[in-house]
Amino acid sequence: MDFEKMQSTMQFLLEQQAKHDVMIAQHQDRMNELHENFKILTALKQKYDKRGDSDSADEGPTQASD
Repeated sequence: MDFEKMQSTMQFLLEQQAKHDVMIAQHQDRMNELHENFKILTALKQKYDKRGDSDSADEGPTQASD
C-alpha cells in the first residue's frame, strides 16, 4: 500500500469514527430523555396507585348486584 492510499484510508477511518461518535452521542441523549420520561411515568403511576388505594378504601366493601 503506497503512502497516499494509506493516508486516504486513515482519513476515511477517522471520518467514520467521527460520524459514529456523533451518532452515539445522539443516541445517548435520546436514552437520557427516555430514562427521564420513564422516571416521570413511574412516579405518576405510583401516585395514581396510592390515590386509587385510598379511594377504594373510602368506598367500603362492594356488594354484588343480583
